[in-house]
Amino acid sequence: MSTNYSQYLGAKRCCDLKVQGPQGPQGYQGLSAVGGMGYQGATGALGYQGATGRGCRGPTGAQGYQGYQGAQGYQGATGAQGASQWSSMNGLGGSTGGYTGIGITGQDVLIYGNLLVTGGIDPIYLALTPQPSGPQGFINPLWIDTTGNLRSDKILLDDGTDITNTLTNSQIQIIDNDPLLPDPKSTTITSTGISIIAGISELDTTITNQTIQIRLDNDHKLDLNTGSIGILNNTLNSSLNSTTLTINDTVNSFTGAIGASSFSFGSSLYNISGDYLNGFSVATDAIEGSTNYTAYNINMNNVGYGSSFSVDAAGPEPVLTLKSNTTSPPFINNYSILKADGLQFKVGTDNYLNVKTNSIQYPCTYNSSDVILSVGSAYAQSFYDSNGALIATLPAVISTNVGTQYLITNASPDYILSVNTQGLQLIIFNGTASTSKSFGVWESHIFTAIKTTDDTTYGWSMV
Repeated sequence: MSTNYSQYLGAKRCCDLKVQGPQGPQGYQGLSAVGGMGYQGATGALGYQGATGRGCRGPTGAQGYQGYQGAQGYQGATGAQGASQWSSMNGLGGSTGGYTGIGITGQDVLIYGNLLVTGGIDPIYLALTPQPSGPQGFINPLWIDTTGNLRSDKILLDDGTDITNTLTNSQIQIIDNDPLLPDPKSTTITSTGISIIAGISELDTTITNQTIQIRLDNDHKLDLNTGSIGILNNTLNSSLNSTTLTINDTVNSFTGAIGASSFSFGSSLYNISGDYLNGFSVATDAIEGSTNYTAYNINMNNVGYGSSFSVDAAGPEPVLTLKSNTTSPPFINNYSILKADGLQFKVGTDNYLNVKTNSIQYPCTYNSSDVILSVGSAYAQSFYDSNGALIATLPAVISTNVGTQYLITNASPDYILSVNTQGLQLIIFNGTASTSKSFGVWESHIFTAIKTTDDTTYGWSMV
């Protein structure tokens, strides 16, 4: 009890500021050297808290740890519902029928933020505000840019038929999946071209800014570009550019080219080349009628100016043949042959006329029976029949065969030969004129078709 009372009196003296005691004398200064700090002693046990004194308030101590949160209290009662302009109602849509839900009448609904709709939207119209850029993070958004263009990454038009239309940022495509066709028909438009497929994968047309290609299949197509036209037709591969037309036959190894001032054609058998001033030349490994000869050349220089025409060959008998392909007599299989040693004319099957440098060789026919001659008959006609006389009938003379000649010989030693005309045309001989002449044995005469009493009357001269 005395200790607590002494503390109490000490505290009272500490707080009594009305009387200040006398100041004591100053003590002696201690040693300047400071010893090292000793080890901290062990903390003593916490004593009991003393009684609260009446001293001055000391400084605020450190905040202690926060205690555990207490349990949540019970929820209070719900208040009364306020007034709302939304009410239950029914409505009709444009195509989907009716709707039942809540709505508002006579008011606009303003949403300053995003709107999430998990069902369909059935408006009277949709007005989009232009934006400088499209929304991010959405799949294929629909929006309007600042120039008024409706923007979307991809649009598909499908009305349930076989035809669908697709519009993307890089192309427009129309596809017709007609089940009757082996492949879909389609038209594709991109920034670099147009592709059209007509129901067969190989039947297509492609148009770009530089080329046009029309393809029937892999072996038939037409290519058109700024520099040339190419035609592929199975075995033929032809091209036309600004200077040359080229024809290439890949099966027969034939290539031809026509330029502005020259031309050339070639194959494994022959080659033709030339120009419009210097004519042309032909080189061939095989000419009709020859075998195993090479280096045939036909040269026509300065055609149209009358300079030269030549035939060179390694074979023994180079020829130039002019042949008639008519099927009408008397010109069937008629042709003319120019040889190195002369000129040969062929009429019909076996009649030849050879003109050489020193002689003329006429075609000759031997007859053992009566004959009616024609324009195609051979020039020399011999008749012999050991059993009796024969008759040779000349062809009727008209304007187109005037000048035709026949050498007719009776080769019989025993019988005469009668030569008759047609249409009562006359035979003029040694001051006489008749429609028939008789040859004695071993007798020969030349008959020439002529005009007689006037320009339109015809007959024969006999010498």
